[in-house]
Amino acid sequence: MLGGKENVLADREAAERSLAGFPHIRTSARQNQAFRTRAVRHLATDAEIRQFLDIGTGIPTSPNLREVAQGIALEARVVHTDNDPTALVPLSGF
Repeated sequence: MLGGKENVLADREAAERSLAGFPHIRTSARQNQAFRTRAVRHLATDAEIRQFLDIGTGIPTSPNLREVAQGIALEARVVHTDNDPTALVPLSGF
C-alpha cells in the first residue's frame, strides 16, 4: 500500500482485495505512516524518549521508526517485533 518493493504474491493479492473493499486504503496507510513519524519525532524531541518498541513492524518502509528516532537522537534504541520472520529480515543488520 505504501509502494514498497519488498512483498510477496500473497501480500499483493491481499492488497488488491483490500482495495476492492476500501478504495482509499493507500491514503489511509500513508496517513498512518505520517502520524507515526510525527509521533516519534515528538516523543524523541519534546519528551526526550530514547527507547521505542515497534510492535507489528512488518516489512519496513522509509522512514522507519528507527530512522526517525535515531535521526533525532543517535543513542535512541528501537526493538522491532513481528510474528512473521520475513518481516524482520531487512532489519537484521541493525
